[in-house]
Amino acid sequence: MRFRRLFFLAIAVIVVTVAAVAVVHRGGGGNGGTTGQGHGCLSDARVAPRTGLARGAGAARFLTSVSIRRDGCIDAVSFTFASGTPAYRIGYETRQRAQTQDASGLHVPVTGNAFLVVHFSASRTARLRGGKLVRTYTGPDHVPSAAAEHVREVVKTGDFEAVVTWAIGVDAKHPFVVEVAGSTLVVDVA
Repeated sequence: MRFRRLFFLAIAVIVVTVAAVAVVHRGGGGNGGTTGQGHGCLSDARVAPRTGLARGAGAARFLTSVSIRRDGCIDAVSFTFASGTPAYRIGYETRQRAQTQDASGLHVPVTGNAFLVVHFSASRTARLRGGKLVRTYTGPDHVPSAAAEHVREVVKTGDFEAVVTWAIGVDAKHPFVVEVAGSTLVVDVA
């Protein structure tokens, strides 16, 4: 009986230790230096701009949805396309540049104190079918972020000459990573 109690006590200690290490590794032990290179939650996160090439077949990538979710210690902003993903350039820009609509130059308000701007090349939100314009993205131009910690909102600021632009308003300049899986590109903000 004593052996059984010691055995279960040892298992409990191991479980608690593993859980504590996992929390510290994922960034639960503080902000992990959110303004520098790297982060406890995302080891390869940084504030420097990121670029990537188009993936998948086809000349144009048609955006179908935009969403924001909290996933552990990160805010994940997902852009999903009909097939493949377009070339992209993502980086922090000034308030003025982030809140200026492509082509028209009109002011587009974006909530936040820092602004990650996402430029998709060879991308569209509508296609021509039989002479009719059919929208592939029918969601809002201002996507609120009710459950996110750092992301305040995501706003479409451009859809001109095969370049689709979105501004991600965040509470401060945080490191980020970009992940591409199938037809979805995700910007993880730590």
